[in-house]
Amino acid sequence: MITVTTPPATNMLTVLATAARELAISEATSGLQELIGQASDICARYCGRPEGFGRATVRQTERGVDLPCIILDRDLNPAITSVIEDGTTLAATDYELDGSLLYRLSGDYRIQWRAAVVQVTYAAGYALLTDLPQDIERACLATLAGLQTARGRDPRIRSESADGVGSVSYLDPRAGTEAIPIEAAALLAPWRKMGA
Repeated sequence: MITVTTPPATNMLTVLATAARELAISEATSGLQELIGQASDICARYCGRPEGFGRATVRQTERGVDLPCIILDRDLNPAITSVIEDGTTLAATDYELDGSLLYRLSGDYRIQWRAAVVQVTYAAGYALLTDLPQDIERACLATLAGLQTARGRDPRIRSESADGVGSVSYLDPRAGTEAIPIEAAALLAPWRKMGA
């Protein structure tokens, strides 16, 4: 179970000035801030991260733990604040973080977690836009450009022709393919959670 104790300052993956420059429009353009929010949400959902990429402090509670390691749910750039095992706060020498895997230590050895309740408090995500990887912002900008150009037309249409009788072809209807441009999908591939 995850409890957010300090939410991210923002989940916007780019800023108004950058978006306006990218789209060659005025920062005062109506709805631009809203489009940035939509593009940011689309990128986060595509990556299987509905919570977004912004840095938040969370408390993860695991019950009935009998595992070689605890997998942190928020896996982007995690930093442990505290680990409480069955009501006892562990010293930093009692656990080890390897990526998003939290191991229990006994001296120099990793041992099995065995506890009724383990609470891990940690910060994860990025300080937007301070340390956000640039490919994530670029994916947001590509998605934003797609949203901007799609205004006023059916977003499912891939192509139209009026030669003779006319024809229309539509995009692949699979879930998750409707709003993310190919360029953005390629940029976000390394950031997708497994199974997303």
